[in-house]
Amino acid sequence: MVRWTFDMASDATEPHRQTLSPLAGELPHIDDRFVGQPYQHAYLALIDFTVPYDFEKCGPPSANLPLSGLGHLNVATGEVKRWFPGPTSSVQEPVFAPRSENAPEGEGYVIALVNRLTENRNDLVILDAQGLDERPIATVRLPAGSPWELGASL
Repeated sequence: MVRWTFDMASDATEPHRQTLSPLAGELPHIDDRFVGQPYQHAYLALIDFTVPYDFEKCGPPSANLPLSGLGHLNVATGEVKRWFPGPTSSVQEPVFAPRSENAPEGEGYVIALVNRLTENRNDLVILDAQGLDERPIATVRLPAGSPWELGASL
């Protein structure tokens, strides 16, 4: 995970590059109240090929197979917490929702769709943002999957 900083007030033609973590992932999200400001917490869909994937049950990997779990990076400390939905699932883009309007940064919920690959459907999971490595607070079983998970063309 890398932060690129562009100093618009300087004559520099190259951005400053800072590696925040060796995490591999996509679709990072922070608390929207801190966009454009210093922040401490980032949430993302992880790409982790060390996590088991059940090829026998799931067949060839779907487009979202590499998104094997969710991660929470504490940018200030480098601490990482991970959550994986299991060998027959993948995740979609996580979002952060603050616990309340005035909650401190990072106090809230991470919400994401989980693709249940053997069932051709999704679950909506809600996790505690500070305890991302724990069990979901809630799981909503959805009756169908996303069109791209079911093989439909968009």
